Amino acid sequence: MGKHKRKTFATARLKAAFLVAGLGLGLTACETVFVQPTESPATARIDYPRDPEVGRFGTGQIVSWSNSPDCAEVLRIAAYDPMTVGSKSFRLAGGAPVNLLAEILPAGPGGLSTNIQCINLIRFTPEAGHAYTLLQTFGSGKCRTTVTDQTPGAPSPTVVEQPLVAGCIRTPVGYTRVG
Repeated sequence: MGKHKRKTFATARLKAAFLVAGLGLGLTACETVFVQPTESPATARIDYPRDPEVGRFGTGQIVSWSNSPDCAEVLRIAAYDPMTVGSKSFRLAGGAPVNLLAEILPAGPGGLSTNIQCINLIRFTPEAGHAYTLLQTFGSGKCRTTVTDQTPGAPSPTVVEQPLVAGCIRTPVGYTRVG
């Protein structure tokens, strides 16, 4: 009886370990990321280049979609860690207003030596079939996010900078907060 009891206890512990591991994997698989619409004539392409001034000085850059100006729901679209340069692209539905949260934050050990933090929440309506450049810059002590239409002859989109509220000022895992 004692041998069987130990085997049952060991089996129960093993099952519990697998349950905890499975739950952990399930939760990490549920990271809140933005699901881009499929490429079609109804979408707009957004190019998101890294801030050329900040470069790799211990900062990360993130652009996220927000459901509203209070940032109740924020879904990550694209990010740069301190070692990446270049440009990334993503798609948005054309004709629908969108809130985009753009952040430059200190990241990792290199980020501990910089005090650059730049957070903007903007709202604009991309047009279907157009291509845009979203550029966030931090220079001369100013934090700016601009959107330009790459389509020849197209007028500049109307971009409204939203006031930041507490829900928009987050510190993602792996980043440090300034101030």
